Amino acid sequence: MKNEKILELDILKTFAIVFIVLCHMDNYVVNFSVFGLIDSYLALAGLSLFFFVSGFAMYHNNHAIYTKRDIFRFYQKRIYRIYPLYWMALIVHVVVFELLKINPGNTSPYNIDFINFFVHMIGFQVFFPSYHIQSMWFIGTILLCYFLYPVIIYYSKNSCSILITAIFLIIPFAVLKLCCNLMTTDFFVYYSIFIWGVLSRKINLFDTLWNNKQMFLEAGFLTSIFLYVFCNLKLICSNDTWIISFVLQNTFQLLFPIVSYMFVKSLSFLQDERIISPFSSIAYASYSVYLFHHPFLSTLKMILTSLSITGLFADFSLFFIGLPILCLLGYTITLGYSKINAHIPKYWLCRNSQFK
Repeated sequence: MKNEKILELDILKTFAIVFIVLCHMDNYVVNFSVFGLIDSYLALAGLSLFFFVSGFAMYHNNHAIYTKRDIFRFYQKRIYRIYPLYWMALIVHVVVFELLKINPGNTSPYNIDFINFFVHMIGFQVFFPSYHIQSMWFIGTILLCYFLYPVIIYYSKNSCSILITAIFLIIPFAVLKLCCNLMTTDFFVYYSIFIWGVLSRKINLFDTLWNNKQMFLEAGFLTSIFLYVFCNLKLICSNDTWIISFVLQNTFQLLFPIVSYMFVKSLSFLQDERIISPFSSIAYASYSVYLFHHPFLSTLKMILTSLSITGLFADFSLFFIGLPILCLLGYTITLGYSKINAHIPKYWLCRNSQFK
């Protein structure tokens, strides 16, 4: 399996981060009430794409895990890629929301005490849902997915064994949830989507669908039906039908990334290098954009208010000035750290070359 770059993944990742940031814009804007109505659906779509693409790209780039040393090297690379920028973002959150006391917008005030900060520093917020920093649950969840991934691949020889191993490894976490009320519920939802991404790459699902257009159209039709029914249930259902809503939501989350990928693949003009370049840049910056978007938008909102820029003009400034600057800032941070990170893993691996 060659590790050639898959352009469609960059486009999906771009849509994912755009959906996520837009779903949080109702924290900062006051004249676009529509975001308050659709933010949960934007979050649902964006997070589904994020975790699916993460699983798909993970297997595409890291499918050869045959020894314990391969597992070790995988962990080492993930640690260097994730933690330093994540720690930087946590410090920025503390400075912006605890020291400077900048208004976080239409959301609960931040309460980053020492224990909360420590739990997040080590990435254990996925185990302790009572400790909360807005949007940082995602990092704990994806870290646990990455921790389990090489173990799943190491002990699996085919698609069926990947699925069985993934289910087997999640049992202890389900016990923690049921018996100790630990673990965030979101982990179980998005872990399944992550594994779905892994399996989709393993079985070359997209190639199969691309060669069978009728199957693709049927999947798109089913996704539309599930989305329509789910949206209506969210509006009218009572607590008695939460199971139906849950099943429909998860079915949609599994189908939506597949249909999105096939739709993007069908747009031939997106293969043009001049068109794909902005998508690739935003996809490249997406992790930093996610980490820093809350403190950045809150700070920008504070600056606009201090300049007596409020109302509709402030909202437009956040959208059409703030969001492009946020993407540029995310790209700059990612590029700068990548240049530093490029030299660290090689040195560390040399010192641990005896690990088997």
